[in-house]
Amino acid sequence: MGTKEFQFERDVAQDLFRDKRARRFVKPVAVASHMLRRRLSSDPEYVIDMSRCDSENDAKQGGAAYDYLKKHVYSFVKERAATATTDHYKKWLKTWWRPFWPRLDFLAKIHGLPRIIVCS
Repeated sequence: MGTKEFQFERDVAQDLFRDKRARRFVKPVAVASHMLRRRLSSDPEYVIDMSRCDSENDAKQGGAAYDYLKKHVYSFVKERAATATTDHYKKWLKTWWRPFWPRLDFLAKIHGLPRIIVCS
């Protein structure tokens, strides 16, 4: 999603799930190493996906999920933008709560599917 700061373990997800506003943004993710070690069903990792939030005000509606990203992702992107020699991080700083390239066209095509498998 642009940086590992979007990704975290189950204990963090359980804390975030306590906030009803955060629940729709916290999603399990299948990491290949977990699949190979047979940990996927027992110990998945999670991500916060605010790809569809067009503004920071939209993202703030995610409560604890937004707060987590503000603490972990914003500082990462801001630091990179301050020292960047290209516009990549400077551009991302404007929408730091989303992945740098949120792939909205892809998300629109898979909307409603119960599962997907993606390889890169």
